[in-house]
Amino acid sequence: ANAPRTPVLPRALSGHTLTVDGQTVDIRGTTGALAHRPYAWIPSLKAVVGNIGVFGTGTHVWTADTQTAAERSAWVAQLDEMAALQPTLVVPGHMPAGTALDVGNLAYTKGYLQAFEKNAAATQTGAELIEAMKKAYPSAALGVALDIGAKVNKGEMKW
Repeated sequence: ANAPRTPVLPRALSGHTLTVDGQTVDIRGTTGALAHRPYAWIPSLKAVVGNIGVFGTGTHVWTADTQTAAERSAWVAQLDEMAALQPTLVVPGHMPAGTALDVGNLAYTKGYLQAFEKNAAATQTGAELIEAMKKAYPSAALGVALDIGAKVNKGEMKW
C-alpha cells in the first residue's frame, strides 16, 4: 500500500553538468586513474562536495583502494585540482562530527597521503607503517582505515 505508484528510475548523466534548484553543478574528475571517484563543483556556492577522497581533518585516510604510488599521486593531483578552484566550502566524504567544512580538509588529506607515501617507502611491514602513521597522526580517528590500508599496501591483506 505504501509503494510508489509511479517510481522514478535513475538515468545516467549524459554530460558533465546538471542543475539543482536552478544552480549549476559541474561533475569533475571523471577521467584518468580516479574516474571512478568524481566530485561535484557548485560554482555559485564555491563548494566541492561528493568526493570520497576528501577526508575531514583529524581522521586516518582510507588507502586500501589506492594500492600504488601512481594512484595516490593521481589522488594528490585531484586534491590540487579541487584546491585550485578556491572553494570556500569543502564537504569531506568522511569526517568526524564538528569538522570544519573548508579548504583545510583538502590540505589535510593531501598532507596525510604524502606522509603515508613517505612512511610506506620507509617501512617493511604493515605494523611498522601503522606505527609510523600513528606517530605522525596520534589523535586521528578512523583507525580501521589505517589498519586495513597499511596491511593492503604492504601486501599482507587482499582488498
